[in-house]
Amino acid sequence: MHLKAFSRIKRIDGFFHTREATIDCTFNSNKGRGPFKEFPFDKVKAYYSEKQPLNGEVLGLVFEPSEIDEDFFLPNTWLIWIISADEFEALLRRVEELLHKTDETTEKLLGRGWAGKRPYQKLHHFM
Repeated sequence: MHLKAFSRIKRIDGFFHTREATIDCTFNSNKGRGPFKEFPFDKVKAYYSEKQPLNGEVLGLVFEPSEIDEDFFLPNTWLIWIISADEFEALLRRVEELLHKTDETTEKLLGRGWAGKRPYQKLHHFM
């Protein structure tokens, strides 16, 4: 999956009003399906909040299918993640930790750091 968009979606009377969603940021990869413009439905039932329906606005992260999904046998469909502030903070902390670990593992496998967007370089790489 590729992160495709950040969207603010109003939840009113047990429904997400997706046609009125605000697309705050969209990402357009070269291999993607173009920029995310809108949801395909006017509104979507908020089943998860049936017991406690609350009106408000949620942050949705929209993901589009990518070529790596086939490697993991994932369905070729768009996904949306409604994220809470607690999940977001935990995600940032944990992702940073795990990116450092994957950098270390990559160095062990290659015998050197790599030079991507997060170059993993240590002093011994320059000696």
